[in-house]
Amino acid sequence: MIIKFLNAMKSEFGITVTDVSLTNEPDFKNTYESMNETPDRLIKIIPNLKQN
Repeated sequence: MIIKFLNAMKSEFGITVTDVSLTNEPDFKNTYESMNETPDRLIKIIPNLKQN
């Protein structure tokens, strides 16, 4: 799904996305509902991501 989105950004708007990050500001602790992952949890998640 994300690949389709990135391809659409290129074809529709001419934007080439070169980097996608699993987290943004991993040390930031927000007070609202969000994806807050610990470093230990990220270590388990990252190997399961496939690179295209």
